[in-house]
Amino acid sequence: MLGESISDPEGVESDIGSVEGLGWLPIETTLHPYKKLLNRSGNLWNGSAVKGYEIHAGITQQVVSESDSETAPLMSLQGEDAGIITDNIMGSYLHGLFDESDALQTILAWAGLEQVESFDYQALKEKEIERIADAVESSIDWTKWSSVLTKGEDDER
Repeated sequence: MLGESISDPEGVESDIGSVEGLGWLPIETTLHPYKKLLNRSGNLWNGSAVKGYEIHAGITQQVVSESDSETAPLMSLQGEDAGIITDNIMGSYLHGLFDESDALQTILAWAGLEQVESFDYQALKEKEIERIADAVESSIDWTKWSSVLTKGEDDER
């Protein structure tokens, strides 16, 4: 979507065939019927650690562009260049890119935020999961559910 075009020659997502992208990055994407889903880890261009999962259906390749923006790999994931960054746009298939505090601070600083407030996203996420678990636990009649879930077990013995 951020690139020059998206092609779908096999009709994976539509029968249109090909559409123009926004043209913000010198890339073209060709959709394929298989979906790539991988846990990935590596480093941003400045060395900040990143991890997450990569998900997409197809291949994105850099193309020669008439733009005067210089491009570089956004990151290295297990030794492979991944994503793309220019002076004002970045693109990546990595979900979870903002989950690591150092990576988030790097990206916010790149985007122009001068006063970056640090926080531990993993700790916040764990705290919120515990909050939801506590709410579920206090709201459910576990004795009733236990009898429902084990109802057929006595018959099978």
